[in-house]
Amino acid sequence: MEKTIAKVGYAMITEENDNSTNYEAKITYFESGEAGGREVKASPQGETFEIEADGVIVHAGEVNSGYNIELTLLDIIDNIREKWLKRVKTSDGHLETGGAVVYPKFALIVAKETMFADKKYAIDVYYCCQVMERPEKTAKTSAKQYDPEFPTYKIGSRPRMDNKWVHREVFSDELPDAVPVTAPAAQSSGSGS
Repeated sequence: MEKTIAKVGYAMITEENDNSTNYEAKITYFESGEAGGREVKASPQGETFEIEADGVIVHAGEVNSGYNIELTLLDIIDNIREKWLKRVKTSDGHLETGGAVVYPKFALIVAKETMFADKKYAIDVYYCCQVMERPEKTAKTSAKQYDPEFPTYKIGSRPRMDNKWVHREVFSDELPDAVPVTAPAAQSSGSGS
């Protein structure tokens, strides 16, 4: 059971092909007071299938196409504008240009504090992400109370080209410095030979 989002970070993909996916050497974590994580929702994407025999379903499965993620952060900061949204920094702000824009790919890391695990964090690693659409720009006048608006990013997480990895959950007492890319140890199937 998760208690709260502890940290949100990313590492840009520096190279991707059929043989390998490489990331920046160090994960960039957002400062809590600037762009800390407020809410995250990852909805599975894919098609399900069923195979029947003798009038009953004997196999069922899913083609894993990744996740559609909605990530709400405290604010839009320069890091996100430049790295995720490819905006150009100018002397007086940021310039957004029209036309076709291909957003860069990155690994998204969401660390959550846990209540019942033997480790401090449950860390979701989404290996191959891209912003799917620009966040809405909202503003409103608040009457007699502080009622802030927060940006929500729509992010697509898809299988990596090289090994089809989509998501990994890591349990740790420390936040990782780099994207975990070592292949997980195989689990015993429990069946004898």
